[in-house]
Amino acid sequence: MTVLAANSDNATPRNTGATPPNRVSARLSEILREGVDIHRTLAAQALGAIGRRDGVPALLDALLDEDPDVRVDAATALGLVSDPSTAPKLMDNLIGDPDTGVKLAVLDALVAMRHEAVVPWLIRLLKGRDEEMAWDEDAIYQDGWDDWVDMQVKAITGLAAFGVSKAVPDVIEAINDEFGQDLSETGFRALVRMGEPGIAALAGYLDGKDIRLRRRAAAVLATSDAPTAREAVGRALKAKSAELRTITLRAVAARNPRDERLAELFVDRQTEIRAETVLLIGRLYPARAAILLRDSNWDVQRAVLELIATAPSLFDGEELAELIRTRLQSESVDVGAAALKAISALLGEDALADIMGILTDRDIPLARRLAAIAALGRIGGEHAVAGFTAVLGGGERQIRLDAMGQLANLADDGEWPNPAGYALLAALRGELVQPPEIDESEEAAAEETAEEEPEEFEDEPAPAYDVFPTSTLAAIIAGDEPPSSAGETSQSVEPVVITEEDEEFLELSRQRAMRKQKVSPNPKVAAYQDVRRFAARVLGNVAQHDVARALAEALADDDEDVRLTAVDSLAQLATRLDRLPGDANDILVTTTGSDSRDMRLAAVRALGAVVHSENSETFRERLEDADPFVRAEAIRGLMRAGGDTAEVEKFLTEKEPGVREAAADAIAGVGGAEAVDHLVDFAFFRDGFHKERAARLLCGVDAAAATDRFLDVLDDDERMRVWAVAIMALADLNRPQTEMVPTV
Repeated sequence: MTVLAANSDNATPRNTGATPPNRVSARLSEILREGVDIHRTLAAQALGAIGRRDGVPALLDALLDEDPDVRVDAATALGLVSDPSTAPKLMDNLIGDPDTGVKLAVLDALVAMRHEAVVPWLIRLLKGRDEEMAWDEDAIYQDGWDDWVDMQVKAITGLAAFGVSKAVPDVIEAINDEFGQDLSETGFRALVRMGEPGIAALAGYLDGKDIRLRRRAAAVLATSDAPTAREAVGRALKAKSAELRTITLRAVAARNPRDERLAELFVDRQTEIRAETVLLIGRLYPARAAILLRDSNWDVQRAVLELIATAPSLFDGEELAELIRTRLQSESVDVGAAALKAISALLGEDALADIMGILTDRDIPLARRLAAIAALGRIGGEHAVAGFTAVLGGGERQIRLDAMGQLANLADDGEWPNPAGYALLAALRGELVQPPEIDESEEAAAEETAEEEPEEFEDEPAPAYDVFPTSTLAAIIAGDEPPSSAGETSQSVEPVVITEEDEEFLELSRQRAMRKQKVSPNPKVAAYQDVRRFAARVLGNVAQHDVARALAEALADDDEDVRLTAVDSLAQLATRLDRLPGDANDILVTTTGSDSRDMRLAAVRALGAVVHSENSETFRERLEDADPFVRAEAIRGLMRAGGDTAEVEKFLTEKEPGVREAAADAIAGVGGAEAVDHLVDFAFFRDGFHKERAARLLCGVDAAAATDRFLDVLDDDERMRVWAVAIMALADLNRPQTEMVPTV
């Protein structure tokens, strides 16, 4: 979560109430001065997050803490508070603290405060380890890393923040040091912020031989409006290197697409640049772009066609339309597909004949026919619906799926009922594509073959172990111990203790393994099955009561895939409807008792998405479901239907984390003093496993009351083991002007 700094003694957290914020700062300051190392570190972080100046004295004292981690966090916190009076003490640490991590944190704080006294030291740090500074000389040998290189980068960015022009030669020297680290990216961004000397130095790299440095320099120069930068960018746009021209074009267009110099690139000698120019600034010069539709290069033609498709109002004229028609039969499949998009956008219904001719011709490449479907969808209307339904029984699966997707878009766009919606409902009922007729002898032969041959994508058998597994996970997977072989060397295996956290992880692994199966990337599905299943899927996007009824009726279908897809779509629909039709609601209630876990889960989720108080008993029954995901949805549904906190509070200590979180979300939704008590306890459960979530929820319930509860914990020495949780929660609850939205 974002930490916002407060710059006033009067800064207060967003939540006011029973606990004055200075009591929080006082207790955290006390811990920072006297607590154990981990608590001191967390207290410094919390004081920085809260951002009050009454925490500054303790943070200044912590700059001398024996633990370097505490000093780092104290310096970082002071940077967030941004009190200029702390700068002298921070300077002392910059010079006298040997820990590089502390120095880096101090530099961030001082630069953020714009403390001018740090500038000479930034210049000195840019050059190397300054002799007047304290350094940990053994660190490089212990860690194998020279921390000064991090200081050098920090010095460059700091000098850029101050705009120190006199440091330009030193930055250039550091960038050009062939034995040093690569500072070109950081250094170039710094130079452009260092006034005219920095920009002039950066422009000099455009004339070098290293194309990588030339590209970076051009991209950075394009971000500046300074005269020297503009002149340098102009040279880059005319450079011999096509790569340099391309990089400069992109950088300038991103910042100012109306820069008149870019228009010259419509006639660039490089085809890639012409195409890029059309895509980046073609909207501003439609006449110039249209001319390039006659370009000999396919990439340029495609760029123009895509521009016409996205901005048809900029173009007109029968001559242009005829030119686009000639591109429909281009040897380039990509150009032909782009031409379909363009002509549908430009001509609308007048392009129907061109599009339908391509869509229904099976000899035309698939990519072009798919583009015809997209073009037809853009035109819409009854002719489009007729075209889509006409290709649903074809052999290409992608054609069917794209056509169904376009029908769904048309069904959900406009008044209801509509032809596209009726077509989808008919598809769901199996009325659009009929199953093939198979004589009895062929069917019997097919069944006999299926019995003899295993399925192509059947699950693999569990691996067999030649020896007794020596790891806990292997033992769990293997199940019973295999019989020992004669002569096998016995091993002494110590008993393994599995914690509750291990059990949670293993249970999730088992659930994933149960659902895991091999799936063909190109499944062979009969057209009539495909259409019905996909109709059940896309109807979940059509928020109408008629659709909900049809999907509910499909829950009794003979096709298991249709049933599973329909119930999942119903759950999706329920989130968009104010209510479910009574018959659909009743069918879903019955489905919550299904033997299929996926059916139960989707049914409970659908019922819980809309408020039907009469479903409360159904949710109560599912609270005891064997599947934790179903239990979690039942908790949410019950509370939305008016359930009582007492009914779900026991699930705050449930075995499954997802169930616990669902219970916490539900209780937070009810609110009140009782909810605060439960959520504070929830924050401490399993040593703070849910502390962040609990804090977010408490912010939406009563942050002041929760703050009191956590402070009480910090006043209890017998609960020191959970102080870390309380400190972090206090930081979240008292951040200034920070809206922490409960996660539900």
